[in-house]
Amino acid sequence: MKKKILLLMGIFSIGISCAQVGINTLNPEAVLDIRSTGSTTSTKALIVKNNTGTEIFSVRDDGRIITAGVITPSVLLDLRDGTDNSIVAVGQSNQTGAIAGGGALKYDTSAKSLYLSDGINWNVLASDYIKAFVVADITNASQNFANNTTNTISNWTIVSDQTNSFNPLSGIFTAKRSSVYSVSLNITLDDGAVNARTQLQASIKASGGQEVKCITTFNTAGTLPTGVQCSGNFNLALNETLSTSLWHNLGSTKNIKVEYNNLTIVEL
Repeated sequence: MKKKILLLMGIFSIGISCAQVGINTLNPEAVLDIRSTGSTTSTKALIVKNNTGTEIFSVRDDGRIITAGVITPSVLLDLRDGTDNSIVAVGQSNQTGAIAGGGALKYDTSAKSLYLSDGINWNVLASDYIKAFVVADITNASQNFANNTTNTISNWTIVSDQTNSFNPLSGIFTAKRSSVYSVSLNITLDDGAVNARTQLQASIKASGGQEVKCITTFNTAGTLPTGVQCSGNFNLALNETLSTSLWHNLGSTKNIKVEYNNLTIVEL
């Protein structure tokens, strides 16, 4: 008898697990099939309340979703309840614009921009976000450059940095978004002896491997001011860094000439 009861219980459990539930319908077409009884926009097919009995979510008979604070939605999903939390979050997607379909919206975490699909391609939506703009100079001669040695140019003084992207002590710039950045560097050293057939080389290098080198050459020896200018455009990924460095074989250690140096980084 005990075995028969257990067998019946097993069969009954299987029947429940495979059953469909219908509300206001005898022939449910899904695991849970709810049919509203009204036919007007004021009829609610589904209501969800919190523990205080306050309605926080409902679905009308016409398919429109009602969220907390929005009594009469004017669109299918209306979050405009008049409070500071009336927002919707959009995430990243690896789908193409064609697969997602026209009207789809995504957020690109690298570019930090919203994109809208036209049914073929993803198109960035216009934004007034603040672009990187860095201007820095060197106001003290705290760094020197030994002969035949490459040194990162550091100890800058910030004149402008709208996005807090530049570390003046290390001289490293960090891209806050994937974009193209234009960099211009001007370095001048103190007057001093220069050997013949020597050079002064400035480098602008990205952590991803892109690098621009610029050289000033000196064919004859003498005592004269030395300097080098360098510029280039860099396609940087999010959090990729830029740094500048100096190398020379002029014959002796050289010092920065204060207030004759400049670094500019502009996001295009």
